[in-house]
Amino acid sequence: DNVYSGLRKLDPAVAERFGRHPLEWIGWLTDGLGLPEGLDEAEARTRRRLLVRRVYLNPQVYQRFRPSFNHAGFEIVDCPSMTSEGKTSTDIHMVLDMVELLQHPVHYDEFIVFSADADFTPVLRKLRRWDRRTTVLAIGFPSAAYQASADLLIDQDEFLRAGLGFDEPEPAAPPSIPVRAKSDVARDVASYIAKTVAGSGKPVSLPWI
Repeated sequence: DNVYSGLRKLDPAVAERFGRHPLEWIGWLTDGLGLPEGLDEAEARTRRRLLVRRVYLNPQVYQRFRPSFNHAGFEIVDCPSMTSEGKTSTDIHMVLDMVELLQHPVHYDEFIVFSADADFTPVLRKLRRWDRRTTVLAIGFPSAAYQASADLLIDQDEFLRAGLGFDEPEPAAPPSIPVRAKSDVARDVASYIAKTVAGSGKPVSLPWI
């Protein structure tokens, strides 16, 4: 949820594309995003495979995106509001699922976490202790500790440009100012001075002109 809300603060159209077309950025994750550093030569040439895809969403707010993620092969974990303030149990669901995957017979090499929540910092450190790579996308300004705990921090602008297909807007060109000939400027100045002196009933100070 916080990824969508973070993108919406940048541009509502970007957030909608994120929720409506997850296959686009999934393809970029597997084919376009580089692997974390520190791999041996054989691992560095390995193409990323996403064995588990899970999205955690509040069905009361983001139900409209369920078909898109379902068609993209995601397991959908409903995290409805648990309090009157709208607080959900998303964090706990994600942590429990990651701990469960650590104990799975399949050795998952990498965990990709889309969240800017600094509460996940201890989880990233635990994954590192278990020799698992971590890649994080945090929309906004993640804490320094959160960044340092991940093996790879996905650049926000790169995700918007390459993952979602939104090019950065070209800066507006400054308005052009016409350049006048020096003779025209001198003629206008002389005309202004003559008109000012002629219309004054007393001597005119040159600095005032």
